Formats: sequence, C-alpha cells, structure tokens
Amino acid sequence: MEPPSALKGFTNIELWPGQTGQASITLSRYDLSIWDVVRQGWAKPNGTIGFSVGASSGDFRLSGTIPL
Repeated sequence: MEPPSALKGFTNIELWPGQTGQASITLSRYDLSIWDVVRQGWAKPNGTIGFSVGASSGDFRLSGTIPL
C-alpha cells in the first residue's frame, strides 16, 4: 500500500505579488513507480498519477494528473 502523498522533488523560486515564473523538477522512473511486494521490484502503475504544487504540504495551489 502506498502513502496518500509523498514528496518527490522540490525547488525554490522567488516571485513578487502578480509576478509569474517557471519551475522545473526532474523525476526518475523510480519516483513515478511503486514497490511491488510480490515481485520484489519497482513497477510502473497503470493509468494516471496525481501531483500537487504549492508553498508547503498544507498550501497546495495547483493539482493535476499525468498519464503514465
């Protein structure tokens, strides 16, 4: 069983009110995989994976899904 959420990467950018910017995070295939206890190895889940972006784990400002 996987946890409901887990930090897989982070970066820090400074923005002033009303300013926009871009942030980039590189994830490995293991970051998007789950541990298969039967096969004792990493497995890519089927479907989509959810993500959230925010100032902290209690302050998400963007959420979405990525097809796998």
